[in-house]
Amino acid sequence: MDDLATLEPDALADELGPSTPTQRSRWSDIRRVHGDAGMLVVKHARSDGRAGLRREAEVLDAVGGSMLVRFVELRDLPDTTELVLRDTGGPSLASMLRDPATKPVDALTHLAETCETVARLHAAGWSHGRLGPDHVLMSARGRIRLCSLRAAMPIDVDPTVARDDRAALLRMVDDWVASASTHGSARRPASRFAAGRVARCTRRLADAPDPIVLARILRRCSRPLGPRPRVAAAVAAIAAATVGISLLAVTRSPPSSAERATTARATTRPATTRPASTPSTTTRPTTAPEASAGRSSPTPLTTAPPSNDAPSPAACADPGSPSDSAALAAAVDVDGDGCAEVV
Repeated sequence: MDDLATLEPDALADELGPSTPTQRSRWSDIRRVHGDAGMLVVKHARSDGRAGLRREAEVLDAVGGSMLVRFVELRDLPDTTELVLRDTGGPSLASMLRDPATKPVDALTHLAETCETVARLHAAGWSHGRLGPDHVLMSARGRIRLCSLRAAMPIDVDPTVARDDRAALLRMVDDWVASASTHGSARRPASRFAAGRVARCTRRLADAPDPIVLARILRRCSRPLGPRPRVAAAVAAIAAATVGISLLAVTRSPPSSAERATTARATTRPATTRPASTPSTTTRPTTAPEASAGRSSPTPLTTAPPSNDAPSPAACADPGSPSDSAALAAAVDVDGDGCAEVV
């Protein structure tokens, strides 16, 4: 690892160019071959490009991990240098973002995973140096792998190099937003909508935001919009109650005629009849003169209720009749006028 200090990645910047598993440059070419462990990627370089491959091999061997392409071996031949890597099995992030069939949720998810992978690289103490969508590969399972690490440097040597990676991540997101906003109507209307959401959420970020913060924003924008939890719970409760009432009304059978008759009898209050008040009758005793007159049956008389204004027996007595107490005691109300007559 002492050779890392002798290499000058800044001096190689003019010689470095974008490279993909199917592209050639003037200082190297890349081809796929079948190996014992599966598909391999072999990079060939001559002249000045040989130093770049040596440095990339040293960085891959020093950092390692699942965030980078897997290093197999370095072949340093007399006229050429070969760097053998394990093939990731997937396309690059650049080709995936350019594909019209890519859904916006997939594009935002892979961009967020790229931010998280760069954050892990920084946590390991290294910066990429030349980060771009062409230098981000995807595995067959959709996992992100970083490649082309010829310009990588330890962060403790130059802390400002990590800022370049963060700025490159935001630039990749802005490029996708611009592409989706311009061509979204021709490809997918949802792409324009997602691009608008990302633009609103990232417009206040710094020029070199934290990769974890940017990843959270991208993942939040990749989720579909929905109502707030409380509103959604209230709507679900109302819908459930409505469905329950509807099912109860449908499943409940109408009552039969016998049940309706029973219910009517149970709820009808029986009518109460008052007994008719019959006037009280008294039988007038038969006197001797009346019996001699030939009356065979007594005549019932209706007794009127006593009145407060009824005259006293003394007032109703005939002036010619005896007025002593014995005579008054023998007086009887014969004709029912309220006055006693002496019999």
